[in-house]
Amino acid sequence: MKEGRRREFFSLLGREGSDERESKRKRKLTFSFSSLSSSLSPDPNKQTKKQEGYNLACILTLPPYQRKGYGKFLISMSYELSKIEGKVGTPERPLSDLGAVSYRGYWTRALLKVLSDQATSTVSIKDLSDLTAIKPDDVIATLQHLALIQYQKGQHVVCAAPSLLERHLKAAGSAGLPVDPARIVWTPYSAEREYAGYKQ
Repeated sequence: MKEGRRREFFSLLGREGSDERESKRKRKLTFSFSSLSSSLSPDPNKQTKKQEGYNLACILTLPPYQRKGYGKFLISMSYELSKIEGKVGTPERPLSDLGAVSYRGYWTRALLKVLSDQATSTVSIKDLSDLTAIKPDDVIATLQHLALIQYQKGQHVVCAAPSLLERHLKAAGSAGLPVDPARIVWTPYSAEREYAGYKQ
């Protein structure tokens, strides 16, 4: 079977207006939320993209709705879906300049929040990856960019005072629209289940 791309669409509904009549108006915003998969491919050598752990292929926000936090929302959503799958994720490469800035901002906020909460505990790169669903390579690259990690005696060591974490968090900016994981209703894609359905 040839490698395929599975595309999912999510619609966001926002209310406008301050009075009762206007509050009934709804603006429908549709975003393309793409994920890569090697569907119907029993040969593991053909599942390169899936093995890379891509959890988001592209983000499209129409011009009238840009700079409103929807891109950040979709990045956050992609990692919440990765957590539901029990996997770590990373965006499809290469990233655009704007994409790199957006992802680095998300990774910074997610990782520093964990480090702040675990200030009195020893946290490994694997712990950070497991807690955030961020790929270890992205964890290391982000901490190196923030100058919060050193390589000592054959391992990476996170060195960060609470005051430094707080300054980096403020510099990272707003997280945008919040994602409530409790409201996500979604079943992870299973190539094996889909393949079994085609065989019947």
